[in-house]
Amino acid sequence: MGIGGSLPLRQLDIWSLITSTYLHADIVHIGLNAMCLFAFFPVVTRQYGKAKGFVIYTAAGIAGSLLSAATGEVYSLGASGGVVGLYGAMVAYGISSDDPARWAPVKAEALWVAANFAFGLTLSDSISNAGHFGGLLGGLAAGLLIGPAKGETTAFFRSKASLTCMALVGAFLAVSLSQGAWATYLAVKDRPAYDARLAARRAVELDEMIRKSPNDAASLLARANQSYSRKDWNAALTDLDAAVSIDPTFEALYFKASSLYMLARYDEALRVYDTLVQRFEPRIPVHYFRAATQEQLGNPEDAKSDYNEIITLEPTDADEFQMRATVFGLLGKMDEALEDYNRSIELDGSIAGVHLDRGSLLATRAQYENAIADYDQALLLEPQSTRARLLRAEAFTNMSQYQKSIEDYTDAIDNGVNDSTAWNGRAWAYYKLGQQAQALADVEKSLALAPEYSAALDTRGHILEATGQRDKAIADYRAALSKDAKNTSSLEGLARLNAQ
Repeated sequence: MGIGGSLPLRQLDIWSLITSTYLHADIVHIGLNAMCLFAFFPVVTRQYGKAKGFVIYTAAGIAGSLLSAATGEVYSLGASGGVVGLYGAMVAYGISSDDPARWAPVKAEALWVAANFAFGLTLSDSISNAGHFGGLLGGLAAGLLIGPAKGETTAFFRSKASLTCMALVGAFLAVSLSQGAWATYLAVKDRPAYDARLAARRAVELDEMIRKSPNDAASLLARANQSYSRKDWNAALTDLDAAVSIDPTFEALYFKASSLYMLARYDEALRVYDTLVQRFEPRIPVHYFRAATQEQLGNPEDAKSDYNEIITLEPTDADEFQMRATVFGLLGKMDEALEDYNRSIELDGSIAGVHLDRGSLLATRAQYENAIADYDQALLLEPQSTRARLLRAEAFTNMSQYQKSIEDYTDAIDNGVNDSTAWNGRAWAYYKLGQQAQALADVEKSLALAPEYSAALDTRGHILEATGQRDKAIADYRAALSKDAKNTSSLEGLARLNAQ
């Protein structure tokens, strides 16, 4: 909130011209500036007085911040602009006073100031030379405008100039700091807007840094991460390609693979994940996403190998056993899948999804009572789970407990489920209970959502058959078979009605 530079000023953070002069990068930075301040400020207060000395320091800091921003320095902070401005005020005192010792401090500190500028210009790119030079000019101008505290014989400006200078600095302080306080209040009140503002600032900062240093892999990676967080995968990938070509670090390769995955470029993503596995020590996220990529490519056996590696690295993670169980299911290895679901629940029985997955597997084995026990546990953990309601409703139907099935389907539908299978499931349960009017109303809703849904056409055929509408029932059975030739229920229906 307080850093200075061209970027904050572009966002009209006027207060940053002041606050940046009181902020420092680290303990060494503030330590050096404090040493210089303790050397310079007592001299200036003897020459001008404490109040005028503070005004000079503040004016010099503002001038340094302005010139730093004007020269395009994205960010700047530190007291050195104001400190160098104090030296400028010593020069102004030498010019405007008849004190016999007026030039002594200037000569004593000249070597330090010269060394400071020389160091910044030749040896360090982290020093704001513009900030120092602006501070020097600002301190010189403020010293000349304000004039010494006493012994004044060669005043260049009248007292009006002095008062005007001090009034302007005071007004600037009041306006900028009140603006900063208001901005801080808004940041607290609307944190998302503040975070978005900082993200926008960070984006501009990175653009500036990359423009100046296009081969800075760290900046390219940082900008890629920003694009990735915005789900702009293509922009992220462009920067990641450049970063990897400069410095193929783990992070750059990992985010490149992830971006390729998000863009559904699975073959390319897999090659990068393979590179990560080959070059770096085993890491769970790499194997996890490589497994997911293998699943997308239809390689469950390879995905299983990655989950094996993950479980070797972290043998007590319930989630990983659940994921490997899913892969075993894809491979048709149901016993192994069941073992992994059991192990996952042993490690952490509080994951509703694992109970649902195990229940589904048990249901495929016609172990409906055990499946319902898992669905019940899932609902204890997540009472609003419509998936658990739908799965349990289906299990109740398979156990011919149609009233319970209707209750679960109704609960799911009342909680926002508008799915053709749910409407058809409840329609079938109503049909089995002989409630044909309700059954017909539900199956029509199912077919409105999915007109070619074979199971719903078959259900309507049964309802029409039960209500004596033979020809319409035959038409529905035939329509169901045209969508699914293996629909044995419709074949049986046609046989009952003696229809070819």
